[in-house]
Amino acid sequence: MRKSLYRAKRIDNGEWIYGDLLTPTDIMAVWEISENTGMGDRHEVDPDTIGQYTGRADKNGKMIFEGDYLGEHCSNDCGTWLSKYGVVTWWESDARYVLTDKEGIANDLTYEEAGAALHWDDLKVIGNIHDSPDLIDE
Repeated sequence: MRKSLYRAKRIDNGEWIYGDLLTPTDIMAVWEISENTGMGDRHEVDPDTIGQYTGRADKNGKMIFEGDYLGEHCSNDCGTWLSKYGVVTWWESDARYVLTDKEGIANDLTYEEAGAALHWDDLKVIGNIHDSPDLIDE
């Protein structure tokens, strides 16, 4: 069984933090992430930036989280360019991660075999929807 790991931006300084997600309770109405599996420092986080680890890594070994943009840098005799494939999104109806546009809509490339999570290790994390919200539109 894979470990559940989350990331989110801290409220106090805007930095990314990784660890266990602590959800709001009747006692504390804040979202927090605890580093080091529940026994580490707890930090309040922006709930809009929470993303779960997909259990997959990109071609450089970087962990892929919900909200990441996946693409690839290509180069040939004509130059170098960036191919952008989509945003890593959890689809509850299919119980799987898919690549979508910013509105959460999958196209043929992102939904069908080429965009399936088992092929993500051929791609690269090129940003995320929080740090580079307009990257997919560029």
